[in-house]
Amino acid sequence: MCWYGPPPTTLDPAVNYEQAGEPFLANVYDGLVRVEGATEATIIPWLAEKWDKTSDGLTYTFYLRKGVKFHDGTPLNAAAVKFSFERLLKLNSGAVANYDAIKKIEAIDELTVRFTLKFPYSSFLVSLTSLWGPTVVSPTAVKAHEVDNDMAQGWLAGNEAGSGPYRLESYVRNQQLVLVRNPDYWGGLERQVSGEDYCALRTRINDSAHDDRKRRC
Repeated sequence: MCWYGPPPTTLDPAVNYEQAGEPFLANVYDGLVRVEGATEATIIPWLAEKWDKTSDGLTYTFYLRKGVKFHDGTPLNAAAVKFSFERLLKLNSGAVANYDAIKKIEAIDELTVRFTLKFPYSSFLVSLTSLWGPTVVSPTAVKAHEVDNDMAQGWLAGNEAGSGPYRLESYVRNQQLVLVRNPDYWGGLERQVSGEDYCALRTRINDSAHDDRKRRC
């Protein structure tokens, strides 16, 4: 699968907020929920198998799938979800304005995470389907590459710490980004975006015949 178009300015899911980041973020990272359906959108479970909310609309509790791992082999658990959202809010970049309603995030146990909102926000669940912001990153990878308290923002600009169906194999900024299939993906082949073993996302920024359309090779 090849993609021609303007290059993303960063690969960090908490910072990127541009259409150019969509193919990468959709393939490499997972969120708690997703949306499916072209004519009638439905929110479906993803990393979270189920969820509930209180009648006042202030508290959402998500129950995560067992056995999900990041590409670095570490477990994706409630602590990782809490870490990822707190990182998003702390970096205060990208699509963070969509999550201003969050008051606190709690890891209740290994696979249960609770969000408490500052006020009822009817679009909260919808906001969690976005590719920009609410995806989960590996705390271990972030902490290992943090420089001067940047929460690995510099490292994640050209690397990844996801759990999605594809892993980043190589990245040459402004030229090519190559993804390879994650054989340990929790969703199996049926949940993968395509049947390809690899996905090359290329940009032709110096070509006068620039083509910004997505294509399948």
